Amino acid sequence: MKTYKRERDWTDLDHLQFLVGCWGDRTFPSHKQSGVRGPVYHLREEVEELIERFEVGEDISAEAADCGILLLMVAHLADFSLDDAIQEKHRINENRTWGPPDENGICHHRHEEE
Repeated sequence: MKTYKRERDWTDLDHLQFLVGCWGDRTFPSHKQSGVRGPVYHLREEVEELIERFEVGEDISAEAADCGILLLMVAHLADFSLDDAIQEKHRINENRTWGPPDENGICHHRHEEE
């Protein structure tokens, strides 16, 4: 059973990661040998599907959920808490300076801070 490296109680996202990870272990036993490779490349495909749905104005909730499930599976297989990783990265992002949006609405952080 996965325990994920943490020094706190489980969050709802940790619990969901555990449930999704256990389902993934049962459903895709080959991931135990191959690790995160399959889910990472599958995530690429699902992000493309998310973009396609967005661009034609269709509902994106199912594709966004697929992306979330795959991220949870990656974290499960790599044995880290996605919740912890997101919170740490968010703290970093809060202290960055962000540039203006490009033609797609993407704002990038300024690299001189690194």
